[in-house]
Amino acid sequence: MKSLQAIILLCGLVFLSLESYNAQPFCSPLIPNIDPNNLPKLPQEFQTRIELNILHENRSEDLFVKFDWYDKKAEIIKRERAKTSRTVFFFDKNEVFYIEQKQCSAMKLNESSSNIFFGLAFDGTTYNMQESNYFFHFNNGYPTVKVETTSWRDIPATRFQSCQNWPEVNGNVLIDYYFSNPNHGYPINYYQGFKELPIAIMIEGFININTPDQKKIKIEYNFFEFRTAIERKFDLFTLPSGVYCNGQTIKEEIPQIPDSFSFSEEIIAQRFNFETNSRVHYSKPLKAVRYDFEGSKIISPWFIEGSYKAIHDFNSGVGYAINIDNKNCLMYPMGTLSIDRNDIFPTEKGFESIIQLKNPEEFFYLDDSYVYAGQRYERDIFCDVFVSRRTDIKVGNFTNIPVLVEFFFQNLIANYDEGSDKKEQVVPLSVHVTIEANGLKIVNHIYNFDSELYKRKFDISECFNGKDKVLFGMRFRIPEGMDKEEFEKKYGRVILEPFEKEVMKSFGSLEYSPLRIVPSTIEFNRDSFTINSGITATAPAINHFRKMDNTRIDNSKARYTYRVDSPDKCASLCLNKDDMKSVTNNPDFNCRSFDFCTDTNPSDFLCSFYNLTISDQDVTSESADVCEHYSKSTKEYDSATVDELYGSLKEAVLRKQFKFDYQTESKAVLTFDPTDIFDANQQTNGDSSSGFGFTSFFERFDTFLRENDLNETYINQNPSVFLRKKSLITIDECSRLCITEPTFDCQTISYNDQTQECKWSSLLLLTPNSTVFATSIQISEESTILIRDPLYNYIEYPFKVTALVDYSVTDVSSPNECAFNCDKESNLKCRSFNLCKKDDEKYRCLLSNTNIHNTEKDPNVVYSAICSHYSKRAITDFELAIGTQLSVTPQTTLKNSSIEGCAEICSLQDSFFCRSFDFEITTRTCYLYEENLKDKKFIDLGIKSNPNFEHYSRLYYEENGILKQIQPKTPKSGSKYGAGTIIGVVIAVLIAGLLVGIAIGFAYTKFTNRANLLPVMKFTNPNYQEKS
Repeated sequence: MKSLQAIILLCGLVFLSLESYNAQPFCSPLIPNIDPNNLPKLPQEFQTRIELNILHENRSEDLFVKFDWYDKKAEIIKRERAKTSRTVFFFDKNEVFYIEQKQCSAMKLNESSSNIFFGLAFDGTTYNMQESNYFFHFNNGYPTVKVETTSWRDIPATRFQSCQNWPEVNGNVLIDYYFSNPNHGYPINYYQGFKELPIAIMIEGFININTPDQKKIKIEYNFFEFRTAIERKFDLFTLPSGVYCNGQTIKEEIPQIPDSFSFSEEIIAQRFNFETNSRVHYSKPLKAVRYDFEGSKIISPWFIEGSYKAIHDFNSGVGYAINIDNKNCLMYPMGTLSIDRNDIFPTEKGFESIIQLKNPEEFFYLDDSYVYAGQRYERDIFCDVFVSRRTDIKVGNFTNIPVLVEFFFQNLIANYDEGSDKKEQVVPLSVHVTIEANGLKIVNHIYNFDSELYKRKFDISECFNGKDKVLFGMRFRIPEGMDKEEFEKKYGRVILEPFEKEVMKSFGSLEYSPLRIVPSTIEFNRDSFTINSGITATAPAINHFRKMDNTRIDNSKARYTYRVDSPDKCASLCLNKDDMKSVTNNPDFNCRSFDFCTDTNPSDFLCSFYNLTISDQDVTSESADVCEHYSKSTKEYDSATVDELYGSLKEAVLRKQFKFDYQTESKAVLTFDPTDIFDANQQTNGDSSSGFGFTSFFERFDTFLRENDLNETYINQNPSVFLRKKSLITIDECSRLCITEPTFDCQTISYNDQTQECKWSSLLLLTPNSTVFATSIQISEESTILIRDPLYNYIEYPFKVTALVDYSVTDVSSPNECAFNCDKESNLKCRSFNLCKKDDEKYRCLLSNTNIHNTEKDPNVVYSAICSHYSKRAITDFELAIGTQLSVTPQTTLKNSSIEGCAEICSLQDSFFCRSFDFEITTRTCYLYEENLKDKKFIDLGIKSNPNFEHYSRLYYEENGILKQIQPKTPKSGSKYGAGTIIGVVIAVLIAGLLVGIAIGFAYTKFTNRANLLPVMKFTNPNYQEKS
């Protein structure tokens, strides 16, 4: 095409090999006989099919031409025998494309001979084609004469003639033009304003005049289906599917993907009859991605085949895979399982090896390598198409394979938000990936693209239960002048996002992941509304670190090394900046990785800590022993405890610092500040009749063995073991029956999920006696055995130990066994214990009757690399009487509380001696008393039965550091506090009331002491009601 001499007229490209002629012109200039203004007018936009007869070669070609002078685009489709080629002109971009047999190349128009087809005009800024007169060589400055009225193809016509010189080919030709008669009627109304349309053109003459290659030509052009407007203009100037043009420079601006979005995707590979579906949620502000898979299987003992959701938290580097059916949860370091997708962007630069969340464009593999391929229909939707050739997309198990990517964006603004009239400005519709080597195409269809993504889509709270999750409620007033229905309709959905932002703001400088905030819900009352939410613990520290390649470390050269018993302890130390500062004495040290190495003694291990994500090159040695290297997955830390976060939130509420604004459509600003914050009971997850839920009873048990049941035959033959059973109850009720069993010490339950049969027994499965273990259980596919978690009633303080004298020292094999020993200790009232690693199999368990809840302020608490301290919760100092209520007047009433919260407030109360409390189950109301069930012999307590109440009488209290038992109050003993004390308390309460503006005398700060954050100050609890 480029090597042969060409003659160009209209859009015909004719290659010549003719005999030479003498050097003389074919025709002489004509004398015009018609005013050029009266010649037929040609449209500046048209399309036509052309039959090209090259008479001197006795051959023909078919052409289809589209011409759009206004949009500066043109296209020629040429069909010759079995071949079809296209030439597409983008004059506004100064590019021309040559497409044939799925091959495409591009050139600059001002550097290509193809610009002669339509001419090339330049106004100093942009290029454009010449007007259509140039293309037809009609009325283009050469004299034109009107010859005769005739007919062509039986169409009445007028013949015009012109003799022209063509300097582009050194030619001289005589041209005959045939235009339709103005009175000829066409069957369709395309031609308003153009009554005379071109029918045919005949060209005869010489080219290459005065050269040895002078040739004579004779060509006939017949125009069919001439239209003065382009039909299906959306198909104009598009590159065909699966084609990438080498040399193309056209780069239309790619639509910007929003920072948050969700969509459903369908991936299809027709050649392999393959199809899969999933749901994707992405949030750059939250640094999180979620995938929902159907019918997939994770290779892990925690999962069976089924649907699950995978949540990637780039704040912590932890992934959560949650089985949708049975709610099992697997936590893992991101980048270590095959369920990790294209959201992870690994960074390896210098001494850094971390993972980051891809930007929205990177998530879709969008970058500056894409070129504009025009507009096409996809799924009957008009789209802008962008094309890129790349090798960074993984196809199956193959990488670095050249693929062609075609990205389809919807051309118009669309409504894609389900249940809303919100318009989406950018809608990715489909991605086609073609493997160029074999033509295999994979199509990824995108549906229901929604840029309004809610935080509750990233709910990891299902992975945390019991002491690893605190739930709370916050009550607000509905604005004056607005009723419940109006407020719920207008603001019930939109105020949750600013609420959660304010929760995060209240955490201040604490290091946490926003995914640890339980997605909030809202409840409406007559004149108020309550937002319920919660806070979870961080994932186990070891899951924040990726196990990398093994290294060889000379520990004698390492700067920071500490003796531990497991990599989990190394991870806990590395993750907690305060602990690292304590053990390194370096306040500027930030731990980013560690090596876990065996010391000279195989039972001893050392951790070497680094502020880099790789091992310190100064301590590596090829001759040293092999160590395991663990690297912090992300730059951010997620190390704040539940108590720290919740304490910080409560402090913000109590200090009246928690408030958030919402701007209405009328630009009015509504300000919301809570009237109350309270602990919320954990509610059953789902249908109450289902097998497994998460409540305050069930959470006190650990799953011990699935697909097994208690062996009734063995237990009934063993007089020292007791068992009871009941059918058609929930797993939570089964747990409650075990905990409240009055006749024996229940330790184990089994639950059949199909029959809802519950068995609870005194059988202790933690025993090392393998014979008891083997004979006391039996196979049952529908049952699960659960054991009481001895550690549930304890608060753990890792790497802390009390320096007080311990009363009992024993060797145990696990923390659970030490907790069990503390619960069963008969020589003292055990209320806490220190647990220290003795060797690779044993711990040293040190029991104590002291109960430490504030390790930061207690001078007897010190750091220990191999020990942890466990203190009992306050509720363990109380005795439960189910269905019992006192009729005496309470000293204090707490609304919307929890049993554990009531126990703690009662234990720490200093305005009166709290000796018991009633808990009203239905309203979550707590009544604190000076009376105790032990007083019933001497005082009329008005004891009565009430199924909605539970009574808790206190058994122990501390006075001057000494543990004492609660004694009966006789009429003579009176109150524990004298009149002077009471008067002092009343005065202190009045002063505090003046300072805070509310005359209430409850020292609520005591309730928040577990957060270890608040100073010793008194605040007002809105739920508190002082006895009048």
